[in-house]
Order: sequence, then structure tokens, then C-alpha cells
Amino acid sequence: MRRLIFVMALLGGMLLSSYVFAEETQSESNPRAKHLALGFELKDFSGDYGLGLNFTTPYFANGFMALRVHGAMSWLNGVPEGEMEYSWMPYGSVQVALVGSVGEVGGFARFYTEAGGIIIFPNKDFSDDIAFGGYGLFGFEFFTSKMSPVTYFIEAGGMGTNANAEKSAGNPAYANGFIIDVGIRWYPY
Repeated sequence: MRRLIFVMALLGGMLLSSYVFAEETQSESNPRAKHLALGFELKDFSGDYGLGLNFTTPYFANGFMALRVHGAMSWLNGVPEGEMEYSWMPYGSVQVALVGSVGEVGGFARFYTEAGGIIIFPNKDFSDDIAFGGYGLFGFEFFTSKMSPVTYFIEAGGMGTNANAEKSAGNPAYANGFIIDVGIRWYPY
């Protein structure tokens, strides 16, 4: 728990510093910052692979902060209760976060941090308990051109939840540890 509090405080400080030390607004240098974004992502929750959708609000606070919501379906590879063989068992997750844009690199990429909470909705084959936790990550969003409504992103970070597959052999933890997301965002403007 202390580690999670430390990571959240560190990411919160990074979000705040990106806003405080900014010299120009993001919305002046990047027209996408004024618009909402819809995205598709491939996810890796520490070996649990998945697919997801995300929604990002228009940036606020001089174009440096936004809210982002992710919804995903991931698969845990484990042995269900009463079975003898491994199986891919789906589970859902919802993430809500604050995004802080740290800045742009040469007009072709944006560097950002994201920190927030996650709710895990397990599969009844391996758990009956809804799990809660937090996560933080760093991301790069790549622009194909100055005015293109499509961007590509890659994100990496960590998450901590109280998710355990108590009905699966060995009672393994899942949706914990290192996370990676890659995908595309569309800015409908």
C-alpha cells in the first residue's frame, strides 16, 4: 500500500509540475487538445492480454490536463475451479484517470502521464470479488501530421489491485504489476 501511495504522489507531482512550469498552452501548439478523443487499445496487464476502448475529454487547465476513461476486456490464463487444464478466462475493467500532458517533441509527439483508479469485474470461473486499485503510467502519442485526426500511442506503467483468482489453482494474483497499452486515438473535429 505504501508503494501505491508513493507512486500516486509521484505521478501527481509530475502532473502538477507540467502545469506550473508550462510556457505556452498546449491548445495553441496542438489543435487536438481542444477536442475529445476516442481510442482503441491493445492491453497487457502483466501477462493478461486484452482489448479496450478509451474516451478522453478536451484538455483543460491551459491545455495541460484531461480526464480519460478506459473500458477493457482482458483474459486470465489459469486453471478454473474443478478443471484440470489451463483456460483463457475473460474479465472486465474500468479505469478513470487524470492525464497530464508534459509537452510536445518537435510537433510530432506528445509526452504525458496518467494516474487514476481501476475497478476489476472478475469472471465467475475464477473469482466472485470485484477488485479495486490504482495505476500510473507514462505515454507517448504520435501525430501523423499537424492536422490529422488520427494519432498513435504507447503507454507503460504499473498497477496495484487486490485482485486474486481464489477459485483458480494456486490462488494467483492478477491485474497487478507492469502494464503496457498501444493503440490509436481519433479526434473527431
